[in-house]
Amino acid sequence: MKNDTISNRNFLLSLLIGLALFLFTLFAQIPYAFTEFFATYSPLLFLLVFVLYSLIFRVKGYLGWVLGLSFTATLFALALSYMWTSGYSDNKIIGGLLPYKDAYYYYNGARLFIDGRLLPEYSVQAAGRPLFPGFLASLLILTGKNLQATIAILVGLLAFTSYLSAQKLRSHFGILASALYISFLFFYAQEQIGFLHTEILGLILGNLGLILIWNAAEKKNTSKLLFAIFILMLGVSARAGAFFIFPMLALWAGWIFRGEKRFSWKNFSLVLLVTIISYLSVNTLYARLTVEPGNHNFGNFAYTIYGQIHGGTGWNRAIRDMGTRDPEIIMDAAIDFFKAHPLSLLIGTAKAYRDFFLPEHSGIFSFDGSNKWIGNTLWGLSLILLLLALKNAIKNFKKPIHSLLLATFIGIFLSIPFLPPIDGGKRFYASTMPLFFAFIVIALPTFEKKKEAWIADKKTGVALLSGLLALMTLLPAPLIIRLSTPPEIEELTCPADQVPYALRVDPNFSINIVSSQENLGNELSSLHIDDFEKNGTQITIDPFFKEQVELAKMQEGRTRIFTANNLVINGRFHFFVTPAELLEKVPPRTLVSGCATELVLIEMKSRPILYKIESMIIP
Repeated sequence: MKNDTISNRNFLLSLLIGLALFLFTLFAQIPYAFTEFFATYSPLLFLLVFVLYSLIFRVKGYLGWVLGLSFTATLFALALSYMWTSGYSDNKIIGGLLPYKDAYYYYNGARLFIDGRLLPEYSVQAAGRPLFPGFLASLLILTGKNLQATIAILVGLLAFTSYLSAQKLRSHFGILASALYISFLFFYAQEQIGFLHTEILGLILGNLGLILIWNAAEKKNTSKLLFAIFILMLGVSARAGAFFIFPMLALWAGWIFRGEKRFSWKNFSLVLLVTIISYLSVNTLYARLTVEPGNHNFGNFAYTIYGQIHGGTGWNRAIRDMGTRDPEIIMDAAIDFFKAHPLSLLIGTAKAYRDFFLPEHSGIFSFDGSNKWIGNTLWGLSLILLLLALKNAIKNFKKPIHSLLLATFIGIFLSIPFLPPIDGGKRFYASTMPLFFAFIVIALPTFEKKKEAWIADKKTGVALLSGLLALMTLLPAPLIIRLSTPPEIEELTCPADQVPYALRVDPNFSINIVSSQENLGNELSSLHIDDFEKNGTQITIDPFFKEQVELAKMQEGRTRIFTANNLVINGRFHFFVTPAELLEKVPPRTLVSGCATELVLIEMKSRPILYKIESMIIP
């Protein structure tokens, strides 16, 4: 048994080796023609990842940890490297770095926190889900407001916690189960790598929640279980997801922690009480401390209910029908419609289950690729595994881990009508996907002796990391808001055709567009204009992105594009385009001001405002 355990010193050393490889992969600026293979799904990559993990998990002790952490770090770093070197752009990101649409609100909401402001109504998604902007604010402070470093830490945490949770499965169900689990998890996370979305924090906390609940189940320790419930609640609240998992965990705790009784009502009540307190503290209380009055936490849930009650027509049906985004009005209308047409909800529920399990992009087993036959085959095999796992879990329901995974699967299953794939695909389930994938892989046979001790000396570290991330999510933003004074901005006078602006310049918060003849240099955020244009997937349909490309082409020399809070008008969010030399001599976090031309595009009513900087005053 001793040969299979590793000391804390060796574990830290293996972690440092993995971190070094992660950073080397990012700074090496590997040509994106190569890294694209690791950033997009293909059956070949899926098979490659599964086979390599199957081989790595066969290696025992310290060397196994080094190989596993190193491979995981490199795999996730390659996917992130593609985003940065290609300048990939779509309807969620610009230039492989700049947050767009939802992510744009989360990032700038975090910057508002740093400036000591409550989240206003115009911060939209940030005000509706303030936990993630709160965590982002902590990372931005930690990195000196460096956007690229913040994204790298998020991806690094995702890689590390994914590997830790896979090792937990390795200790109980063996090589094949852990290899398939982390393969599923990587391809689920692949679409989020490089993006500032709530899903990535949900996945990180979901990985840790899996380990913590698993440890509590093995030891039948109620206090550890209650802490695990809090961490999982934080993850499910950061990316609103399968909340029905919590009553199922309460029932499971009453059954497994029953001792000599038929059912432990004490443990059931404790888990339920901690669930309610956790929900109120990380949602209602936190929102009151960080968001301006009048905003609605999880307000878009009303849109989802409206669409479901109207037969599964999607969240945007509410806005089209009602002509308002007020959640209270929409929810009242949904209830009235349900009273008149109760069967319509059954139709919406049936559609949700259909979309969840069918082999479409929004489905939980979506193997998109050029070969539809291979994709459908993999989907069919995954569905068979799910059915076998269900049979295996029911057969072994008296065992703590099997019954735990069965309870969480039922909780996710019951949540599907309230998280319809038509509204957001499978991303709603981010925080509970580690539990879902862990349930699926128990269908696989275990051929080798289990190694219970592999992660035994890491349990305390997992709890400490979970507690640290919880504190980073919950504490800094409310404290900064109450201890900081928003900066005072001097009144600026600009020409009649220009508008004033004031903003803070952060390190690595912009993309640097250069001509195709120039050397990119050592900056990770530098892009050739040809790559910027070629890798913009929305250029033919998104006038906002197309305008940035045109401005970069017209600008003499290098061009900087970034998003920032315009402090002249209460911190509202905007995109800015400027000659690169204006920013080169500005120290980080310096408050600069000046005049800019507001570019108004008729087609972009729902897009951010784009400013072209004409002058800049540097203190």
